[in-house]
Amino acid sequence: ILAAEATKLGNFLTWFPILAALLAAFGAVYLQLTPWRELRLIRAGNAAAAISFGGALLGYALVLASVTAHAVSRGDLVVWS
Repeated sequence: ILAAEATKLGNFLTWFPILAALLAAFGAVYLQLTPWRELRLIRAGNAAAAISFGGALLGYALVLASVTAHAVSRGDLVVWS
């Protein structure tokens, strides 16, 4: 039982940083492509900008979750993301 748990932990520790980097990269690209300065608007208290950016991140996180569930390797994950 411990060997199986160690394998799961190892998988998590290798897949999670890849997923976090992909989500961060998406956020950076999204902020560069939108015509509005979303972070400036969010810091100024614009709730619509915060909801929009959060929704975009959540939407891509759902895509990453689906890809992770069906990927057979880390390379496959990156290619399909």
